[in-house]
Amino acid sequence: MTKIYTTRTRWALWALSIVGSALALVGFGTFAYSAQSSAAAQERLYQVIAELTANQMQLIAERDEVAGYLTAAREALALLGGRLESANAERDAVTVQRAPPREGSVTCERRSLDKAVPSSMSEPEAVRSASRSSSARTTR
Repeated sequence: MTKIYTTRTRWALWALSIVGSALALVGFGTFAYSAQSSAAAQERLYQVIAELTANQMQLIAERDEVAGYLTAAREALALLGGRLESANAERDAVTVQRAPPREGSVTCERRSLDKAVPSSMSEPEAVRSASRSSSARTTR
């Protein structure tokens, strides 16, 4: 019986070592596969990071360029605003100079007197004739 027992034991140990070796190979294969796939995934992530970094640098450069355009546009707008102010002031000055005198204003009466006064009339007579002509204008 000892012989049978030793043969059984030998076969059991042999089967156990085969199963253990198979499990070790499967475990090592799984480890190698996961390490390889992890390295590939990590490499893909590094590529994505490099691409995103390049895109970010490009966007920063474009932002800086647009900021330069915006600054130039603001300066041009300020210059145009100054030109508009000076043009408006010049227009107002020309309008005031060229504006016809309003009826009833001192300037209008004075111009009327200057036109209506013949050199032979005295000043009081001219005032009376001018006031008659202005009262005749308002009654019409």
